[in-house]
Amino acid sequence: MVQANSDFSITEVHRAHQDLMEAERARVAGNLDQAQRHCEALLERHPDYFAAHSTLGSIFMQDGNYASALPHFIKAAMLNPKDWETLTGLGRVQMELDANELAIRTLNQSLKLAPDETKTLYLLGLALIAQQDHDLAVEHLERAQELDSQDALIPIRLCECYLFQQQYSDAVAALKRALELSPSRKSKAYIYRLASSLPKEVEFDLDLLAAIDALGEPQPGDDDVTFAYMEFARASCLDRLGRHKETWDCLVAANAPLAKRYEELAQAHAEQVDEFVSKCLNWSLSKKSAKNEDEKFPLSLFIIGASRAGKTTMERLVGASPRVKMLQEHNLASSTARHVAQRAGLLTTSHLCELPGELDPIIAETYRERLLKCADDADVITITHPGALPDAGRLVDCAPNIKFVFMKRHEDDLAFRIFGRHYEENTNPNAYDLSTIYNHLSRQNALIDNWLEKLGKQAMLVNYEDMVADPKATLARVAKFSGLKLPAKLDPQVGDDRGCAGPYAKWMKQAR
Repeated sequence: MVQANSDFSITEVHRAHQDLMEAERARVAGNLDQAQRHCEALLERHPDYFAAHSTLGSIFMQDGNYASALPHFIKAAMLNPKDWETLTGLGRVQMELDANELAIRTLNQSLKLAPDETKTLYLLGLALIAQQDHDLAVEHLERAQELDSQDALIPIRLCECYLFQQQYSDAVAALKRALELSPSRKSKAYIYRLASSLPKEVEFDLDLLAAIDALGEPQPGDDDVTFAYMEFARASCLDRLGRHKETWDCLVAANAPLAKRYEELAQAHAEQVDEFVSKCLNWSLSKKSAKNEDEKFPLSLFIIGASRAGKTTMERLVGASPRVKMLQEHNLASSTARHVAQRAGLLTTSHLCELPGELDPIIAETYRERLLKCADDADVITITHPGALPDAGRLVDCAPNIKFVFMKRHEDDLAFRIFGRHYEENTNPNAYDLSTIYNHLSRQNALIDNWLEKLGKQAMLVNYEDMVADPKATLARVAKFSGLKLPAKLDPQVGDDRGCAGPYAKWMKQAR
C-alpha cells in the first residue's frame, strides 16, 4: 500500500491552496478547461488532495460529463466521508447515471450531515420521483421550498407530484408560485404544459392560450424540448375549445423534430420488441412444483398496457381497497433482471426474458427479497411499469403469488393520446410518429394476447371503455380475480376520454 505523504512545506500548502482557488474561480466563471487543467496538475502533485478531487468532480459535472465526475467524487468521499457537499455531488452524479437507489442512499447520508441543505433536499426529491415514491418526494420538496422560497424549480417539481396524486388545488398553487418567481423561458413553457394537463373542471386563473402566445416565436436559444412544451400545451388548450384543425397542426409541429431525434432509437426499440414477441410466443409454462410458502408473500398485481391505456386509473381503483400498496411504475422486475445479470457475469439487461433458464433460482431469490422490501406490510402491491410486459411469463415462472391485469383501449384513441403527449427524455421513443405508434401498439397487443392465452387464471383483460363506463363493476371483477376486499365506500372519479380521436380521424389516417 502506498503511504500518503503529509510532510509538506508551508510554502507548498499555500501554493496548493492558491492553485485550488484559481481552479474554483475558473469553474465559477465557466472556464472549465482551465479549471480542469489546474485540478489535474494539483492531483499529479498530490493524488490524495480531497478538495481537488471534489472540485474536479464538480467541473466534470458542470460540463455534463458525469462518467468522468464519478471517480473523483468517490475518491473525495473516501478521503472525507463527512463532507455533505461531496456526498450531494456524488448523489447527483449517481442520479444522472441512472443509479437512483444508490443516489437516494447517498443523498440521505448527506442530509444526516446537513439536514437543511436545499440542494440536497431538492435532488433527493427528484430521485424519489424517479423511483415513483411521490409521497416521500413531496415531504422533501416541501421542506426545500420552506428553506428556499425563491427557486422556481422546486414548486414545478412539487406540481408534478401533486398532479400524480390528483391533489389539484395544491398543483394549481404550486404552478402559480412558480410563475411568480420569474422562471426561465424553458421553465415557463413547461409550467404551461403542466397547467394544460389539469382536468377541465379545475380552475386556473390564467388565460393559458394568451400566456403561451406571449412567449412569442421560437428563439435562437430554444431547443426542441422548449418548442414541444409550448406546442403540446397549445394543442391541449385548442382541443378543449374544439378548434381541431389548429390542434392537429400544433401536434404535427411539436412531434416532427422529436420524431427525427428519436428515429434511430425507435427503430432499435422496435427490433428489440420483435425479439421479445418471438421469445414470448414460444414461451411455455415451466413445470415447477407448487410451493406452499409462495402464499406467504404479498400478491404482486401487475397492471400492464400501453401508455394512456388507463393503467394508472385502474391502479387507483384497486388502491382504494384495504392493505394495497400502489407502487406505480416501480422497477421491481427490471431491477431484479439487472441484479441477476450482473451477479451472473452477463451483460446488464433490464428484461428477465433475456436471461438463461438456469438463472431461475437466482431470479426467484432476488425477486422475493426485493418484493418484501418494497411491500412493507401490504397484502397486495400493484405495479404499472410497461417494461414488465415481455417478462410476464418469466415472472410467473419465478415470482411467488403473481397475477396480471392487461389493459387495452380503442386503438385510435390510444394513438391520438400518445401523439398528444410529451414524454420524459428517452422514455418513449415511439411516441412522436403515428406510423411508429401504431406499429408499437400492434406489437404490444400481440404480447398481451399471447399472455392472456398462456397464463390462464393468472391473467385477465380490462378494456378502458368498460372501466370508464362502469368503474365499480370493473373493480369488482378485478377484486374477484385477485382476491381483494372491496372498499367499504367507493366513489370513483374516473375521467371519460372515450372517442377523443374522432375529430382527428381524417388527419390521423393521412399521417399514417
